Amino acid sequence: MDCVFGDMEFVFPKKATMYKGIILLVFIFKSSTIVAQPTKKDYETKTIVDFNGAYQKGIKTLTFSEMMAEINLVSPEGAMFIKDAKKDLKTARILKRTSILLNVASVVYVYSNKNRFNPNLALGLSLGSLIPSIIGIRYQAIGKQKLTRAIWLHNRDVLF
Repeated sequence: MDCVFGDMEFVFPKKATMYKGIILLVFIFKSSTIVAQPTKKDYETKTIVDFNGAYQKGIKTLTFSEMMAEINLVSPEGAMFIKDAKKDLKTARILKRTSILLNVASVVYVYSNKNRFNPNLALGLSLGSLIPSIIGIRYQAIGKQKLTRAIWLHNRDVLF
């Protein structure tokens, strides 16, 4: 069956060729959905998700040490990042606690020395607590980035 539009002539395929093409397309779409399902199941059960410090794998909630063990088991590249992240997060925790102690020392000094009060020392203690706090925030951010990278590498290694 031919169709003519002006100078152009269109030839429609025969029914048998059309049916073969439709069957081929259906087969391609069905096979692609069959391959995608196990990957979705793997994603739901084997990947680690970070919910602001609560780590979840499938339906199980993991502690930080369990998450570290899982990453060390699956992803050697992620293991390097997780060790660095643990070190940075520990440094940030130490600096934050130091900042809190300096603030407490400043308050104790102000309230205990009302007669011999030195405003320069009180101000120095208060402002001095900002330095470890700022450095601690930076270490916290770096550690969180490394932790996110380690989880990403683990998930990549599990899925691919």
